[in-house]
Amino acid sequence: MPRKPSIMVAQDVYDTLCRMIDARDGDAAAEQLLNELERARRVKPAKLPEDVVTVNSKVTFTIQETGKTFTYQLVYPGDAGKHDEALSVFSPAGSALLGLRTGQSIDWSLKQGQKNTIEVNRVEPPEITAN
Repeated sequence: MPRKPSIMVAQDVYDTLCRMIDARDGDAAAEQLLNELERARRVKPAKLPEDVVTVNSKVTFTIQETGKTFTYQLVYPGDAGKHDEALSVFSPAGSALLGLRTGQSIDWSLKQGQKNTIEVNRVEPPEITAN
């Protein structure tokens, strides 16, 4: 099995996702995401580099086997249906992308039994909103 690239996640995102995973006990997608979170380096939100895929960032990536490129905003599951470009962090592609940096790639199953290589082309950090 190929070695997975190093990933980084902001501590607040990590905590939120762990709570969501706990609420989805036995869910295969949640288990897959948990496996990724367990190997992630956690950092303070202010220390997360802008080119790291996190929740609410916009990411452009290519599926190497098909050559198709997509741009989505990675979101929590409750926000997945709010616009066409939303991708749940609990989806196979979403959990694969979380924590990757521009230029990194990962081998991942997007469909049952089918491995694909996903490469991150560009990351736009989440917009900061003033309260």
